[in-house]
Amino acid sequence: MKKQTLTLLILILTLALAGCAGHAEEETLEPIDAAAWPTPAPAQPTPQPTPFPKIGLEDVQVIYNNEEAPAAESTTAKVEAIPTEPTEASAAVVAVEAQPSAEAPAAAAPVAAAPESVALDDLPAVTTGQVSISAVNVRQGPGPDAAQEGILTSGQQVDVLGVNARRDWVLVQTPDLSGWVSLAYVDLVDSVDDVPVIAPEVATTSNPVNTLPQQQAPALSNIATGTEPAATQDSAAQTVAHLGPVATAHLAIDKTEVRPGPGTDFAPIDELTDPVEQLTIVGVDPSRQWALVEPEFETSSLGWVAISDIEISAGDIAAAPELYTGWTNSNALALRTGPGIYTDEVGRLAINNLVRVVGLNEEKSWARVQPILGSGDGWTQIQYMTLSDKVANIPLAPIPPAAPEPEPIDPAVADASAREGILALQLSSGGDIVTLNADGTGLATVTSGIDPQLSPDGTQLAFTRWEGGEAGNGTLWVRDLSSGDETAVQGFIKQPKGPDWSPDGTQIVINYQNGGELEERQVDINLTERKANVPWNAGDVRQGRKDGDPHLYYTLPPDPHWSLRVIDVADGSYEDMDGGTYAFRPAWDPSQPWRIVSDGGRGLLASDVNRAEYHQTLTEQVGDGSPVFSPDGQMMAFSSGRGGDGYDIYRINADGSGRVRLTETSLWAAVTPESQGQQWSNVAPAWSPDGTQIAFLTNRTDRWEVWVMNADGSNPRPMFSDAINAQLDITYNFVDERMMSWR
Repeated sequence: MKKQTLTLLILILTLALAGCAGHAEEETLEPIDAAAWPTPAPAQPTPQPTPFPKIGLEDVQVIYNNEEAPAAESTTAKVEAIPTEPTEASAAVVAVEAQPSAEAPAAAAPVAAAPESVALDDLPAVTTGQVSISAVNVRQGPGPDAAQEGILTSGQQVDVLGVNARRDWVLVQTPDLSGWVSLAYVDLVDSVDDVPVIAPEVATTSNPVNTLPQQQAPALSNIATGTEPAATQDSAAQTVAHLGPVATAHLAIDKTEVRPGPGTDFAPIDELTDPVEQLTIVGVDPSRQWALVEPEFETSSLGWVAISDIEISAGDIAAAPELYTGWTNSNALALRTGPGIYTDEVGRLAINNLVRVVGLNEEKSWARVQPILGSGDGWTQIQYMTLSDKVANIPLAPIPPAAPEPEPIDPAVADASAREGILALQLSSGGDIVTLNADGTGLATVTSGIDPQLSPDGTQLAFTRWEGGEAGNGTLWVRDLSSGDETAVQGFIKQPKGPDWSPDGTQIVINYQNGGELEERQVDINLTERKANVPWNAGDVRQGRKDGDPHLYYTLPPDPHWSLRVIDVADGSYEDMDGGTYAFRPAWDPSQPWRIVSDGGRGLLASDVNRAEYHQTLTEQVGDGSPVFSPDGQMMAFSSGRGGDGYDIYRINADGSGRVRLTETSLWAAVTPESQGQQWSNVAPAWSPDGTQIAFLTNRTDRWEVWVMNADGSNPRPMFSDAINAQLDITYNFVDERMMSWR
């Protein structure tokens, strides 16, 4: 009976559990909220994939409500020329830009008698500039809170009429629009120090503004330093500028700890003890009690230090932007073009890496991040990072607009552009240099040397020669193409290469060999005496025994170091500049004369001819080299590859964003029996004078020939006839040589 009762109880319990399971199954089969999981694909087209940190979404004005930007309207602002004493002028600025309160009545500010009203159109343009980002708002006053007048786009030319007292906003004018633009996004032809100060009403450019003596305002570089006020979640339009140095400091105490976040709750990652070490400050936390610093020594770590532990030695920490950061807790953390797993992956972040957090998406699950010092950005999931502040305190990140599609190029126009101008071409490095017209006529051998480069006006040719061979010195030469006269500009330079002209044709930048290992070196390490790590570039790695002890053997290839030198063409005077350890094949920016881009050994690197401490990583591919600017300075073409096989031409924007591959080996070519799987190599790009075409060398016909293509990579074709190509016996050695120049 007990067994029957027990059996009955078990049967009842089994039936009950089955019923529950059936009910649970019904719950599971209810429709899933498709809008919440998985992350929906973005409504706007995603930009081209770009290895981090090269997407270049920084400096883009974004309107969250997706309404169309207001149409550009002509502004009829009035200005008042007010003669004042220097001390009164400074006070007048404060009175105009900050309205007097009850405690400080308006009568306290000095007022000039009977100012003369001057129309904005009557103000002379003191210099010109060019918009350096995709889009920037034009406002009625110098500040992000002023009403918007319209939008200027990348490359647009403006007349500059004046600057505000802080010299961080400029009053600009175009044929259709006038107003104030942040100086961080306009590249000036002349120094900002030469621009007069305009002290306007903040509310609108239609109100009177005051012209002040320019010496009253502090000078500020026209290079973006990221000092604009941090955007908030309620801001309809946000501008994201890349960071830069705002101040330097030294230790004020014996030692301080570097942390991955602003506060003692973050475990230290390093300790600073050297009072001589310079600390570059790039930002502060919202409480302004902690500073984000980059120490001078390579052995020290980037991170947060308490402001009370340091002493400012230069600059103004009050101008430092308030920042948020993230510390990566996962290796190979994916970076994407947008907030969601369906957007394109553009790179990976290493573990224990500190990045700037620009802001979060609306769901607070993804962060838009940037390198602390550099350009470009991407999106990553916050669950794999330790944020510097609470999620609720971090603002929303602006979403950039989709890049416009390039207009198709008319084949007839392209063919005409490809026949304009003159080319200088070296048949081999150190061999004959020839010139010929782009249409193939006028072929002539003019000299011999290395890396020919035509001057901006096309009348002179710069090149180098190594009189002492690879181990000796060389000389920079300039040849007058009309007279044939050659001038040695500077001699006794160690292996000079890659000359490029300054935009005004008065200077030439070269790279030259400066230290490092010039010979192959055999390494033999006794493993009983010490541990050994094999360098990344080691070859012929093997183990063996000697005298009974285990030994490690490997070979280190030559590792020459290269530096940059700027030389005055007129007198040969020069100044060396820091382009990194492996600065090679420099290219001078035609639109920003302070900027030179070179192959840094691990990607393209931008340097400033006026500031040794300025470097900006543009790409991070080891094989990127041979950079060359488009005539307007808006884009660069370069080659990329590893070894002697499979190089291709790429194009990026001048800030490193928008990487696009322009050439590739056709599938049919790689699989033919005679090719044996070998890829084409496309190298040594050169822009046409009008910027619509790119010439390059290719071996796709089993010999090196000059081909040309549209700037978007379409319509690749031989540049010269078979008869001309038969006279051009070209050799390329895959050492980043500058094979040709087109003016």
